[in-house]
Amino acid sequence: MQSFVTLFDLRIFKCLVIYENKICFMFVVQNRQLMKRRNFLKSGAALATLAALPTALQASKNNDSKQSLSFAMLTDVHIFPGEVPEKGFAAALQSIAQHPAKPSFIVNGGDAILDSLDNTEEAIAAQWQKWHQIVAQNTNLPFLHCLGNHDVYGWTNKNEAVKNRADYGKKRFLNELKLQQTYAHTQKGNWHFIVLDSIHPHPKGFEARLDENQFQWLSETLAKIPQNEYVILVSHVPLLSAVYRNVFEGKESELFTDLTDRILAHRDVWRIKELISKHKNIKICLSGHLHLQEEIKYLHTSYINCGAVSGNWWKGALQEFAPAYFVFNLADDGTFNYEVVNY
Repeated sequence: MQSFVTLFDLRIFKCLVIYENKICFMFVVQNRQLMKRRNFLKSGAALATLAALPTALQASKNNDSKQSLSFAMLTDVHIFPGEVPEKGFAAALQSIAQHPAKPSFIVNGGDAILDSLDNTEEAIAAQWQKWHQIVAQNTNLPFLHCLGNHDVYGWTNKNEAVKNRADYGKKRFLNELKLQQTYAHTQKGNWHFIVLDSIHPHPKGFEARLDENQFQWLSETLAKIPQNEYVILVSHVPLLSAVYRNVFEGKESELFTDLTDRILAHRDVWRIKELISKHKNIKICLSGHLHLQEEIKYLHTSYINCGAVSGNWWKGALQEFAPAYFVFNLADDGTFNYEVVNY
């Protein structure tokens, strides 16, 4: 048995070298810290993780868990009329429909359209028309929708007539997607999905935070959820991020001054972290916005930034990250795994 242990450790190290996969390294380290070696060798989860490399990025999966549901997370589609974005978005939806996990719904992480903060009505209408058309033609799955900053109508438009429109601001997003409000709570099996609204007015455009009413609503909603049921928070802007300061631009720019702390990650991360720390059943916080992929395991929660369906705004990859969507598989005991799909 000892020789097998040595070989197993070597295989883990070899996998890390070959695939250079940070998340798998975190998985192995965490399990080796939390489990005795004998129990670790018995764990089907550890063996499944090795077998799945490199196509699936796995997180804390118990071999005895019963998978309860799967869903797809697509974010930052930034659709607009044009051959590349139209074919790309359609391909992503078709890929979801054919995925072997058979996702039962789709989470839209925000920035569905290219931009309505400062654009003409004709351009904005055309973008939403393409969204509706491509969705209708390529999927029958229901959506959970999260508001993105580019989904907000007219906040940086200097035309005063825009500000007087009935669908100014977030109202356009609500109208287009037939929603009542920009944050919501829904339960699917043993999992609760809480969609948040990160986008709030600022003299220079917007800032990422929760307003007081929403924060109070979130606190009260979490307090009502039993500890043996599990929670996923969805926000467009990351609640917690490491890459937003040092990697997003990759060079000194205005984004490293005012804009960095105002729009790239939540300004109210401290009080959100304090709230999350009180609820051990919050397993995942999903986000988009940065068009980069990132996972942070902090305390009992995984903060996962899901890149972008549009990649570099439909110009290929952004840095190391090609256009992608994520598929999550959730188990009844609160464990999960996910796959990054470069469709």
